[in-house]
Amino acid sequence: MQKLITIFQRIVFFFIGLFLQFSALAQSLPPMPLPLPTADSASIFAAPVGLLQIGDETFISTRLQPEFVLGRVGVGLDVPIVYSLTNNKIREEEYRDGIGVLRMIRYVRYGRKGRDKLAFRLGGLYGVSVGHGTLINNYSNAPSFERRKVGVQFDIHPIEYVGVEGLYSDLNGINIVGIRPYIRPLAFLEDVPVLKNFEIGATYAADFDQYTINARGDRVKNNFVKDGVVTQSVDLGLFLVKRDNAEVSFFAQYGMMNKNTALESTIQKALAQDPDTAAQNLLKRKGLDLDNANTVSRLAQYGNGTALSAGIRAKFQLIANTAWLEARLERYEATANYVPQFFDAFYEIDKDRKLAQVAATQGTGGTYGSLTGLILNKIRLSGVLQLPDLVSAANPAFVRVDLDGTDVIIPNVIAQAQYFKGGFTTFSEAFTLDQRSLLTSRLAYRIFSWAIVGVDYRWTFALVEENGVNRFKAQQYVSPYFAINIPLGGGGNVNFNE
Repeated sequence: MQKLITIFQRIVFFFIGLFLQFSALAQSLPPMPLPLPTADSASIFAAPVGLLQIGDETFISTRLQPEFVLGRVGVGLDVPIVYSLTNNKIREEEYRDGIGVLRMIRYVRYGRKGRDKLAFRLGGLYGVSVGHGTLINNYSNAPSFERRKVGVQFDIHPIEYVGVEGLYSDLNGINIVGIRPYIRPLAFLEDVPVLKNFEIGATYAADFDQYTINARGDRVKNNFVKDGVVTQSVDLGLFLVKRDNAEVSFFAQYGMMNKNTALESTIQKALAQDPDTAAQNLLKRKGLDLDNANTVSRLAQYGNGTALSAGIRAKFQLIANTAWLEARLERYEATANYVPQFFDAFYEIDKDRKLAQVAATQGTGGTYGSLTGLILNKIRLSGVLQLPDLVSAANPAFVRVDLDGTDVIIPNVIAQAQYFKGGFTTFSEAFTLDQRSLLTSRLAYRIFSWAIVGVDYRWTFALVEENGVNRFKAQQYVSPYFAINIPLGGGGNVNFNE
């Protein structure tokens, strides 16, 4: 613990110096509002029609996608009609599995997180964080396009002094619950803008899901998660600069992952049978091929894990009103049996494997950074990298890249992409498509204001038949299409996660 405190002190001094430089820059900028993305902010009716390739099967597909926005309220639907040209029948996978019909609701939302007194979103959850993200960050409840879940994200602060935010990942069972009450004890200091935004929070995040998708794509009963993945954290945050054209905030957090009794029991049984190989074979069955000589001793000492981190966020308007930049830099130090940002974009793919990784991980530090920019109010590029100091199969890296270059080089050309890759140990693996990857992309041309022709490409998880068995596997979706996009009016800048 003393080592963590010393490291924390060094981090604080580093960020104080960084803050002084940012403050000087902020004072030199003109007071103009920051341009922000506007997802879920316009009323439209979209109906793409085209071919869809899933594995070896070809489909003709249409999706009815109306969106209705009125002020802070938004509703989006996604009704698929997918017909197999190979088997001459309707593909029904998206309508199955209990909550199937509710998957047609893309979202129902109200308000903006952190800004409106009441904000919530029902439907698909993407890129979600709770608090400052040591437990839940970049989380998605829909790694499988056809098995996307209907969850709830919310932020409620009826008065300036107290609030609560959180999520429930899936209304169709016992799944991830994350809840963070927070207080702003100095909110009464209206004339002291820095101190009035001082915030203290505590997060509880847990999962008791009974089923998961394993590394081969089978939907199987969880061995470990069903007995509970339980985590907690405390955090504090403070806006150092908060102006119309610049925001700089500092945050620190301490997290803990509780020991999972089912995983501990399995490890102890394996060690009792054959201390040299059985425990490692257990992890290999979970997709973690660890040949390190210290693996067995680490597993034998499996217990609670903790981490301490501190970071800074900065958002600036640059070059008058033509560009803005947002950056986050965080340094963390973790003990063994703690995986920072445990609930992430890939958690839903194989929960038992992710928990087995916790048992094998060794204590290490690392850096988390993100950078997002909007140039000429058109080009939006963002990147995220989580990089442990000691990268290994038990301590892998994570990368995310988002690009929107619509109408940049050629007018009326739509170019968009979003890419995730987790669990990699070398940079040569960072941009290869496999069971650890998610990719969505679109290249299209706007023929008229209401008509678009293009192609969508997805690398995601789909239910496919393999040797007579239905399995979830990473698959590519290739879909040329023609779409009707009819603006219905209304809308406004009401992005939930703004």
